[in-house]
Amino acid sequence: MVLAMIMAVNVMAQQRPPGYVPLNQLKKAQSETDSLTLVTISQQTQITALNKKIENRDVTITALDSLANKQKAEIAELTKELETYRGQNLKLDQSNRILIIFNSIVGFLLLVTLVWFVRNLGKKKSKSNFEAAPSGSKTAASPSGIRNVESKLEQLERLSKLREKGILTEEEFNFQKQQVLG
Repeated sequence: MVLAMIMAVNVMAQQRPPGYVPLNQLKKAQSETDSLTLVTISQQTQITALNKKIENRDVTITALDSLANKQKAEIAELTKELETYRGQNLKLDQSNRILIIFNSIVGFLLLVTLVWFVRNLGKKKSKSNFEAAPSGSKTAASPSGIRNVESKLEQLERLSKLREKGILTEEEFNFQKQQVLG
């Protein structure tokens, strides 16, 4: 009989009602569920943090795009100004060339006038020497004075040619001219 009872208890133990789960399995399942819930909450928190970072980066990207567009507009404006200045610069270059040519012509004319003046100065001195001499006197204009003036003129012409060729600078030319003229 004891045996029959043990068997009856075993049979009853094996015949559990539907949906019956032993307590130890329930506790194990509950701890796993709690663990999964914590992992899920942790991952949701991380996802939320990542979404905020993405939103912040989107805001930063939008701000940088706006800044880049402003800089592009500034570059376009500066490019237009540069083109305007280039056009004005070309006009200035042409004006400078005209001024250089004009100044060269004026300089050449001044040099020719100086040479003419120096030659005529020598002739006037010669004439004044003739006029100052008494009519009966045998004193004539000294040929050495005329040669001296002609020699100075030749020296000035050579100096002028050296300056035109670029061998002498303007300062050197003026210094040499002062030496020749005394």
